[in-house]
Amino acid sequence: MGVTMFNFVIIDDDKEIREIIESIINQLFDAVLEYTIKSYDRFTEFKKCESIKNQKNIFVLDIELNDEYDGIEIASIIRKEKCQNHEIIFLTGFVDYAFNVLNYKINPVAFIKKDNNFKELLQKALKEAVDKINLASEGKKITVKKGTVDIELKENDIIYAMKNKGAKSLNIVTELCNVETIETIENFLNRIGEEFIKIDRSTIINYKNIQSIDVKKRTITMNNSETFYVDFKTVKRVMEFGNSYS
Repeated sequence: MGVTMFNFVIIDDDKEIREIIESIINQLFDAVLEYTIKSYDRFTEFKKCESIKNQKNIFVLDIELNDEYDGIEIASIIRKEKCQNHEIIFLTGFVDYAFNVLNYKINPVAFIKKDNNFKELLQKALKEAVDKINLASEGKKITVKKGTVDIELKENDIIYAMKNKGAKSLNIVTELCNVETIETIENFLNRIGEEFIKIDRSTIINYKNIQSIDVKKRTITMNNSETFYVDFKTVKRVMEFGNSYS
C-alpha cells in the first residue's frame, strides 16, 4: 500500500514540446531517480489508461490544450484527489492565464511561458517539484511525552497506538520502537494525521502501514506482522476509509 516511483506526466498537444520536456527530465534525473515518463496529447487519452492514486506524480500541463479539458480544468481535477504526492507545472503561451490559476486555488509549482527561457525555468521547476514530493513523503512529525522527556516521532513510522488496559497511558508502536505516553486516545487521534483510523475503543492504526486485510477472517495485519481481529463492519469501514484516503 506504499507509494511507487515518480511518474512524470506530460499533457501537451505539441509533439515537439513533449519531446523537449522528456529530454529535460532524462537529463536531470536519469542517474538519480527511479521514474517513468508518460506523454499524452490530451487529457482524455490519459484518463483512459491511468490512475493517479498512490503515485508520486509530477504533471506538466499545457493550458491551451486542443481537448475538451484545458490545463486549468485538468489541474482542478487532480487537486480534488487531495494528495500530497501530486505536483503541477503549467506551460502556456499567454501570461494572462496565471490569474485564472489563482482563482482555481491550484497552487502550481511554476507557471512557465513558452519563450526563450522555457527550458531553464522548466529544469528549475522540475527539481522543485521532486523536492516538494520527497519532503511530503517523509511525513509530518508528532511530539509525545515519555515521562518528562519530549519525543519526536515520524507519523509515517507509527504502526498503531493502543490504550493500555487499566491504565491512563497510551502505547505507540513504531517501526523502530515502542513509546508509552500519558495521553487519551481521542486527543492523540485529533493530533495525528488523516491516515490514521480508530478500529475500536482502544486502538488507532495507520492505514499506510497495513500489510493486508482479510475480509473472510475479519483481520487486519500490519507491517510489523501484528494482526487485529475485528468485526465485519470495521473491516468494511477500514476498506472504505482506504478508498477515500488513497
